[in-house]
Amino acid sequence: MQMKAFNVRLAEQDLKRLDAKARKRGVSKTALLRDWIRGSEDRTVADIRIWEERNLGNQGLRIRCD
Repeated sequence: MQMKAFNVRLAEQDLKRLDAKARKRGVSKTALLRDWIRGSEDRTVADIRIWEERNLGNQGLRIRCD
């Protein structure tokens, strides 16, 4: 498979946001962009744990830690 390259220009704020999302998922920025382009909806355990921690205080979801 041949690989083609392209350049992306991002504002500083957008680059910081991309970097933060990549670090949160534990992947490189390039890998995250590839996932977004492919439309990968596969969720990893790390993604689910991040969602769970973010929504732990939401009483409507009834998340319990035992």
